[in-house]
Amino acid sequence: PGGSAALATSPGLLEMGLRYPGSGLTNLGAALATALAKNVPLVITGAVDEVLEHNAGDSPLVLLGVAGSSLAGLRLKGTSKAAISGLTIRAASWPGVVAGASAKIEMNNCKISSQARCGVEVTGQATVTMLQCEISGCGGNGMNILEGGSVEACEVLITANVRGHGISMGSTAPSLLQRCSVTNNGRNGVVVMGMTPRGADVDISTLSPEIVLDNNILQGNRAYGLAVHSGACVLWKGGEVKENAMGDCQGKRTVIGWEVAPKRRSRAAAREAQRAAAMEMERMGLHMHR
Repeated sequence: PGGSAALATSPGLLEMGLRYPGSGLTNLGAALATALAKNVPLVITGAVDEVLEHNAGDSPLVLLGVAGSSLAGLRLKGTSKAAISGLTIRAASWPGVVAGASAKIEMNNCKISSQARCGVEVTGQATVTMLQCEISGCGGNGMNILEGGSVEACEVLITANVRGHGISMGSTAPSLLQRCSVTNNGRNGVVVMGMTPRGADVDISTLSPEIVLDNNILQGNRAYGLAVHSGACVLWKGGEVKENAMGDCQGKRTVIGWEVAPKRRSRAAAREAQRAAAMEMERMGLHMHR
């Protein structure tokens, strides 16, 4: 089964009438080459069962999806630049989106999944910006941000990646997660890998956070909501962390700002606080209504 694509011109669309037999990158590559040569967006209008690769840094790629359109994967290498909007990416045996080397991707209103791997992988010195996207149903982690890669994600839903973390990132991957929801993943919601062996002494004063978590929801994950390994450091700027199977946070000693996060008291602690308050009021000649 194949799909079709169109090349956008201004005004209107130039229908290329291309069909993809699923035999590699030849036809889809030709469509991409034409789009780049004409400096127009490549508009996916059907289900394209191929992976699109882009390695041409001089010509930015603009990919637009319409209702019902999908692509089997996107890989950007070298100094590629791409802007992707409204596209569904359903990968099989590879990550849905791979950004490597010094590539830069902007994604808006996209849905990404991979049956066997992670949804989004960022390596090298690549940069990915995501707005109002969804990463779900992946066979691995929702997102892998390796050392050196960088991600800015705003209002992104990372959910139901049942065999992996919601997001796994290296401690030197400068990243911002803002108003994102990381929920119901098979391991930790967000895990930050450290550079120091487990159990080693870490001088907290020498750590500088490269990762900022700003007003996110980490909920219902099967391990911790947030796990920060030895040698890593995170700046926490508020949010909700609840109903994670193993607890809210592992490694909170190096999560700057976590101490201002609301803490839930146990029933025993609540009873003890009530008893102490009653004793203090009795000492002052007052009475607590029960």
